[in-house]
Amino acid sequence: RPSNSRGDALLAGIGFNVHVQSLALNILQPDQSAIPAAICHSVTHGAPADHARGFGIQGNDGSRTFESVAEANAARGGLRRLEAKRAGIARELETYLSSLINSVGEYFKSRAQTAAVMQQAGLRPTRHVAPNISSISFYRSKTTECAQRLQALSWEIAVRRGNCFSQALGIAVTSYLTSISDGGPGWRGYANTWLRHGYLITFEGLLSAVGKELGMIEDASVAV
Repeated sequence: RPSNSRGDALLAGIGFNVHVQSLALNILQPDQSAIPAAICHSVTHGAPADHARGFGIQGNDGSRTFESVAEANAARGGLRRLEAKRAGIARELETYLSSLINSVGEYFKSRAQTAAVMQQAGLRPTRHVAPNISSISFYRSKTTECAQRLQALSWEIAVRRGNCFSQALGIAVTSYLTSISDGGPGWRGYANTWLRHGYLITFEGLLSAVGKELGMIEDASVAV
């Protein structure tokens, strides 16, 4: 998958620029066939990141622009930053929900005396919360807003995590298949070690922490 397909959402789960390099060392002796000495493989690839979903939108003047209210409420960045934002929204929702419950409790507590007087007069007291109670209306609105933001961001994270993990898994499978190819470590006794301890994969990166590359690091660190 080439770099110019990074914006294709249908291919977001496939790693891009994945290449396998093999280096074979042979001992050459006069009048004899070459003796294999060593062979090593490496896999180069683009960072497992969801480029199709982006890492933020910048306007021509450097300001952020958004296509919808939902996008304006969503956090921008890679998975690590989105997870941190989601935790913050969850705490905010818990605070507003607790305040809403307390406000409703205080409202009914203040209505208790009025309800007793109405019962003595033979009238049936109301059990609903009046819509003009400002504190309850405020916390109810904030609770609904936070719940919607949390659900939208949770879905964004789930899709993004699935795409990034799929890329990382494809890279890992490529590395493993390379290792069991002709002359690879799998042919030199390492298979039993993998069976006992697992297949070890090491990722190295050449990304900076500036602009979109920071978002790529945040995606890759979670996916790996």
